[in-house]
Amino acid sequence: MKIFDVLLGRSKPVKPTLDNLFRLPAALVTIQSSLNSFPNGVAGVCIKSTDSASFVAALGDIEALCKDKDQDFKSVEDSYGYRWMIVSSNDFEELVTKVHMVNTTVSDSGWGPQLLCSVFSFKGDQSSLQNPNDVIFYLIYLYKRGTFYPFVPKGAETRDNAKELHIKTVLEEDLPLEQDYSRWFPLWGIPL
Repeated sequence: MKIFDVLLGRSKPVKPTLDNLFRLPAALVTIQSSLNSFPNGVAGVCIKSTDSASFVAALGDIEALCKDKDQDFKSVEDSYGYRWMIVSSNDFEELVTKVHMVNTTVSDSGWGPQLLCSVFSFKGDQSSLQNPNDVIFYLIYLYKRGTFYPFVPKGAETRDNAKELHIKTVLEEDLPLEQDYSRWFPLWGIPL
């Protein structure tokens, strides 16, 4: 950064960190054995939309490219106006690779600063839940930080902080986890 940028309060957008996503498949063993949870087979990439015509055009191109490469892809807008690119796969490594492909495509199109996070959902063991398809928790990957944090919703816009801290403790050895709790944003209404 140049001295005048510092003096005038201008900053460069942070370049997204994408490669830490590939640490997630190795952490799956811990998630399964210590947390008794399993991938739900679906993940999403959240992008902050803008009204720019070039962004809308780039987003259309990205969506067309992703749909061409992958039939298990859809794009939706949530109630807060964020764009979600959702991919699915029963193979967890393939799921992580698909999410990385979406991230890289967005970043290579010049819209990396618009990437907010990736979200992976996990469910419980078939035998331990009343409804085994219920999501138990989400692992959220913050691009600009290159870190993960758990999000455990329980009911209408409430979260289970104790369970989130437990998940953090269990996964500290396996994943780069966000240490600044003020960045553990709740994501209500995740469309996964």
